[in-house]
Amino acid sequence: MNTLSSNHLKRVCIIDNSGSGKSTLADDLGAQLLIPVYHLDQELLYDNFIPKPKNDRLTRHAQIIAQNSWIIDGNYPKVMYADRLARATLVVFLDISRFIAIPRVLKRYIATNYQTKNIPDTASNGISWKFAKWVVTYSRRKKLKELRDYCNIYPHIRLVVLHKGTLNDWIKKIVKP
Repeated sequence: MNTLSSNHLKRVCIIDNSGSGKSTLADDLGAQLLIPVYHLDQELLYDNFIPKPKNDRLTRHAQIIAQNSWIIDGNYPKVMYADRLARATLVVFLDISRFIAIPRVLKRYIATNYQTKNIPDTASNGISWKFAKWVVTYSRRKKLKELRDYCNIYPHIRLVVLHKGTLNDWIKKIVKP
């Protein structure tokens, strides 16, 4: 794996399916690199996972990506990918199988009553059909192709693809004590 410069670690997008470990990686990287972390679900949704009005989401997203450094965990591709990736210096794609992601989502749901720090504070417990369909039908191949296409448009972006079991070694390589 090619070495990443400190410039690549300034604005990091972490992308993949729910249950892939995006939030955990974002929090770990943020703590080690001393970079603010933004969980898009927390930033762009009201309680009970209701999206904030589109203009509010776009404004908040623009405020986040205008900063000098950030780590953003989340997808929200329809309205925000292009702007976010135009500013990103590194995209980390967690290439995790849905057969791993689905049990993680269920475990999180059962163990925490789905009250995790990366969602709105008072969001109630529940897995909607829309969310379940997202997790089950998520296409890693399609998402990776889309990200590679963006990297061709924005050649300053470094794309790192991590598979199950490679995450900790990657963190150790990029975050030197």
